[in-house]
Amino acid sequence: MTLAIFTQAFLATLGGLFLGLIFFGGLRLTVKEVTGNSKNIWILPFSFLIRSFITIYGIWWIAKGSLLLIGFCMLGWVFARFLFLYLDKKYFKINSSMDGS
Repeated sequence: MTLAIFTQAFLATLGGLFLGLIFFGGLRLTVKEVTGNSKNIWILPFSFLIRSFITIYGIWWIAKGSLLLIGFCMLGWVFARFLFLYLDKKYFKINSSMDGS
């Protein structure tokens, strides 16, 4: 890889990480708002649409049609997901019946 491609890939990964932090941070805030209050259940579909629009548009804008950059952007987005999983287990003590504990 040349330096220009490496720089674009690195910036696309950082952009994907940023988009993932927005997406999963918004998801966390939405779930926190809805939990325990069934009156706010209408927030879920609107939050999903807004977060999805921001993510899809951001990936499209960052990648500019390059499949390689889309891949690196998605790599950063997935890294943000694992980062949120780690932070939730370490700092927020999320109890889930799906994680086997």
